Amino acid sequence: MSTKIYITLNVTESGPLKGKYHWALALPRPEFNYRTDKPLDLYQSVFSDETDSWVADHRVGPEALSVANIPEFMFLVQLPSINVSFDDVSKFLQLEEPTQGSTPLCQERDEWSCAQWVIRTLQSIMRNGWFTATPRGSLDDRDAYYHYICRTKGLTCEVALSAGSNNPQFVGQVVNKVRIMDRQ
Repeated sequence: MSTKIYITLNVTESGPLKGKYHWALALPRPEFNYRTDKPLDLYQSVFSDETDSWVADHRVGPEALSVANIPEFMFLVQLPSINVSFDDVSKFLQLEEPTQGSTPLCQERDEWSCAQWVIRTLQSIMRNGWFTATPRGSLDDRDAYYHYICRTKGLTCEVALSAGSNNPQFVGQVVNKVRIMDRQ
């Protein structure tokens, strides 16, 4: 049994072509045959103005969202499958602490962020030995991975699309109307 997992990148309020994105983790649901164009369970850490802190804001089960309903959705970055059941991965992701705790910040960041939560969570999955292959982009180095996703994938894709490129090396592939980078 294996579970597919993706990073979602969404353009933030700072606007396009800035290299800044909201990151979340997404699991395609088994009852939809793991299709990415159907509702995805989303796992994310977001800053709450109400509590003035980072909180978990997961959209799972009946609250799962299709990419058409994810605000400012740009694309998915496919990661290697995980050799753990969907339910076990979902439980693990829901238990991940949304706050920084003792996690060092990425060099390019001066405060905690959704991206750093995703990286820390993926590093935990990697330490558990759950990935079926090594993820692309030096996940063991949080700074290199942050750069890989934001610049090598995100900004490169945005710039290429704005220039009218369809080169899959820069803009990924569109599968069932969903743009996917790093298809495995």
